[in-house]
This record gives sequence, C-alpha cells and structure tokens, in this order.
Amino acid sequence: MCVVMKQWSKIGFFLIAFVVWTIAGCVPVEEKVPAPFKTSIHQPGVRKIYEMQTRQDKDSLLISLKSDDPSIRYAAARAFASYQDSTALNALFPLLSDEQGQVRAMAAIAIGQIGSLKAEAQLTAAFDGRDSARLYEEANSDILEAMGKTGSTQFLRDLGTISTYQPTDTLLLLGQVRGIYRYSMRNKVDPESTTTMVRYLSDAALPPEVRLVAANYLHRAAGLDLAPHAEQLIAIWQSESDPFLRMCIATALGKLKTSTASKLLSESLSTESNDLVKCNIIRALQTFDYNDVQKDILDETKDSHAGPAEVAAQYFVNLGKEQDANRYKSAMDQCKTWQAKTRMAEAANKYMSSMFSSAKTALSKEIQASMNAATNVYEKAAWLKAWGSDIRNFESLPQYIQPDQSIVIRTQAVTSLIDVCKDNNFDVYFAGQGYLIRSQIGGYLANAMRGGDAGILALIAGGISDPKTGLKGVMSDRKGELSKALANLKLPE
Repeated sequence: MCVVMKQWSKIGFFLIAFVVWTIAGCVPVEEKVPAPFKTSIHQPGVRKIYEMQTRQDKDSLLISLKSDDPSIRYAAARAFASYQDSTALNALFPLLSDEQGQVRAMAAIAIGQIGSLKAEAQLTAAFDGRDSARLYEEANSDILEAMGKTGSTQFLRDLGTISTYQPTDTLLLLGQVRGIYRYSMRNKVDPESTTTMVRYLSDAALPPEVRLVAANYLHRAAGLDLAPHAEQLIAIWQSESDPFLRMCIATALGKLKTSTASKLLSESLSTESNDLVKCNIIRALQTFDYNDVQKDILDETKDSHAGPAEVAAQYFVNLGKEQDANRYKSAMDQCKTWQAKTRMAEAANKYMSSMFSSAKTALSKEIQASMNAATNVYEKAAWLKAWGSDIRNFESLPQYIQPDQSIVIRTQAVTSLIDVCKDNNFDVYFAGQGYLIRSQIGGYLANAMRGGDAGILALIAGGISDPKTGLKGVMSDRKGELSKALANLKLPE
C-alpha cells in the first residue's frame, strides 16, 4: 500500500509540474521596450542632469552615463562637455560605441572638450569607417573634430590629406575641416592641411558650411604660410560674392604682406558695399606699414556707417603716433558718427604730448563737455573711455563707479582703471610712485566690488589675475573683501 501511494505521489508531482510549465509557456515573454530618446529640459530626468551639472556633482553624473535611458546618457555626456574633468574620460569612452548615434556624437564632443591627448587612441578606434548606411555619420563627424582638440601632429597630417570625401558627404567634410581648424586653435598647422582648406574654399560645389569653416581657418589661424596660395586667394577674392566668405578672405590677403595684396585691399575700400567686409578690409590693412596705409584708413573714419568708421578709428588708438596726434584731433571733428568721433578723441588724448599744453587742455575740455552732453549712455561711456586714455586722469574716474551711475558707465570706469595699470608708460608717468598709485587704484576697485555686480567682479578679478597690471601684489591685503564678494555670488554667477 505504501509503495502504491508513493508512486501516485510521484505521478501527481509530475502532472502538476507539467501543467505549470504548460501555463508558463503560454504567457508571452515580456520584451524590454527601449526608452524614447527625448533630450528636452522639460523631461524630468534630463532636468535633473542639468541640476547636477550646475552643482558639478561629478559622482552622480558618472553614474548617469551608465543609465539604460539614452536621453540620460546623452544629457550626462553633454554635462561633461561643459564641466570638463579628465577623470571622467574612462567613463565617457564606452559611449563612443553606444547604440544611439547621438549619444556617440555627444560623447565625442565631451571628450574633445576635455582635450586630453590620452583620448587620441580611443577616438581613432571609435571612428566607424565602414558606416555605409550612414547610421553614425554625425558621430564620425564629431570624432574628427574632437581629434582636432586632442590629437597629435601626426593625425593632423592624416586629416589634412583625406581626399576621398565627396560634396555630398557634408558631415564628414565638416568633421575634417573643423578638425583642422581646431588644430590651428592649438597653434598646430600643417602646409598640406592649409592647401586642403584653400582648395575647399575655392570649390563652389562644396557645401557652404564647409567652405565657411575653411575660410575661417585662413582668417584666424596663426603662423600660416599663404605665399604659395597668393594667386589663388586673389582669384577667389575677385570672384566670390558671399560676404561671410569675403570677410575671411580679406584677412587672409592681409597675411600675404605683399604690395599687391595691400593695393588690392585699398582699392576694394571704395567699391565694397558690405559693412562687415569693409571692417575686415580695414583690419587687414592694419598688418601693413603705418605710413603705407594710414591715409586710406584715416579717410574711412569719416564713413557715415558706424561700423567701418569705428574700426578705422580704433586703428589709431592701437597704433597711432605721437607726431600725428593733432591730425587725429582734426579728423575727430570730421567724423560723422559718435563711435568714430569718440575713438579719434581717444587716440588724440592718448598720443598728444603735454608739451602742447594749450591743445591738450582744449582737447580735455572738449571731451568732458561732450561726455556731459551725451544723452546716450553708450556714447557717454565712449567719451569716458577717451578721457581715461590719458592715464594721468585716473583720479577722476572713481566718481563714475558710484552706485548712482549706469552699469555701462561703471563698467567702463573700472575698465579704464585697470587699463591705467597696464599702460606701457605707467612707470614713466609715475616714476618712483608706481606701487602707491597701484594701491590707490586697488582701493578704487575695492569700492567697486562692494556693489556686488557679477560682471564688474569678473572684470576686476581678471585685472587682478593679469600679470601686466601689477594689481595682484597690492590687492593681497584685501583677500577678505575678495572672499566676501565671492561668497555673496550664487551659481552660476
């Protein structure tokens, strides 16, 4: 009897197990639904990442890089693009192979922003050269640009000689030219890369955004040898009509430093109709000898358009000559815009020697009268700048940093006080009293700090940090005031 019962027990167990297995097999397996890719700040999770970024909560951000939600991974990577910390690199590298292409792209951007040479190998390995379906074309583009921020000179040569991209490969072409451009911002240039950029600029069949980056490379990169491309640049200048490209080409022509380029630019001043291009022509002419270009530039100060007139006048503030100070005063009276008039007044006041006491006195009275008569706060600030260009007027500037003054006026007064300390003639004018004068100016700046304006505090902090001002030493006994000003600021101020 016991044996029979045991057998039935076993049979019953297997029957029950079979039924349970059968029922379980009928229930469909629950598939994991991927989280939607939404990076708007209105998404609670994304908004939380922004808050972590503001607090610079690195530990939480690192955890978020491993989230199952691609939106969160993207937002966390973007946070590290702003909050740059090289210790986050190892956590960012895996995202270069993320299944979501936009996450890959943002990881590349963040790694590029961190700018560590350590990233070169990882970025190179992550570039997907077999992406025939163009699923990761955006990521590939951002990887090329990131290499420009982190890579070695050898990769620059490789980047500059890529010749397989077609006009339809917009993102890859953008990655290439942006990468070369980013290298140049690190003072790394290569002749073959420059040749590529000139060729891209001259090719009207390429996407406009690619040509624009190439043009900006020629405009901004230092240390370029453009002599081999002189004829090509002149030809582009004569045929190109896009003002944004012409702005850059004008600067490139200035880098040629040839009489042909100088003549071409000078002649273009009378025919150019776009103010932006005209401003850059004037800036390009400033690279040539003063005696060769000063007449043409002085004529431009009389332009009825404020932009070109002010740029022309600023040339004489920066590179004026003492022997021409009276000419600057005469030109000031012929200016048609207050922007140019105030700059020419600044140049005259800066370079006019006190030996011409009557002319200097007359100029000072005219500047003060114009400043008092100005109804536009920006014009008044420009006259104040002209007044402060004579560093011996520094003691009159503190009245303009009082709380009752406009923030525009206060900012200019603080800027002028800092500029006094940086003036090349400071030690000549204040022989033997340099430390005392700087201490006096430091006291004025301390008063300005008490206003609590974040912009003015940033301006003063920059002045103290700048070794040219000599303010760091005289402000060392005011650390308490600096700490108090810092404590009163709230993020992100």
